[in-house]
Amino acid sequence: MTWVTVVDGVEDQLDAGGDAEFFENPVEIFLDGVLVEAFEQVKTDVKLVLAGASSYCDEYSQQLRSHASESIRILDWVSGEILDELLTNAMIFVLPSDLEGLSLALLDAMGAGLCVLTSDVPENVEVVDGAGFTFKRGNSADLADRLRFLIATLLCEERLA
Repeated sequence: MTWVTVVDGVEDQLDAGGDAEFFENPVEIFLDGVLVEAFEQVKTDVKLVLAGASSYCDEYSQQLRSHASESIRILDWVSGEILDELLTNAMIFVLPSDLEGLSLALLDAMGAGLCVLTSDVPENVEVVDGAGFTFKRGNSADLADRLRFLIATLLCEERLA
């Protein structure tokens, strides 16, 4: 399982050993192959920080790391206080899986009061009905549209607060 955080305003604190206390306006996302493709379609100053990438040199991790850029940062596995900080400060949690049972990660995100965005697999739809957003599973264009809308809406709400 891979955690992803979209972060607004993060300097290179992570390279300097910084942690989640430096994050402003993160969006917590659970990674699947469609996420990077969707995020690359979103034009925003928000940065995508992938936390939880495998430290092993498997094909998936290599492919994922090939997308690292100024806009997409990739971290190894996080846990404990850093994971708690990511979840606590997140703006959005996205679960773009194609096949899912009842996701404990989704329940944790909802329990933390996060805006959640999930693929439209029946188990996810049932959990977020009336309390979250869905996109067409496997459809990066639909995920990108939802990310654009939610990021813009939540940043606007924050500015008005």
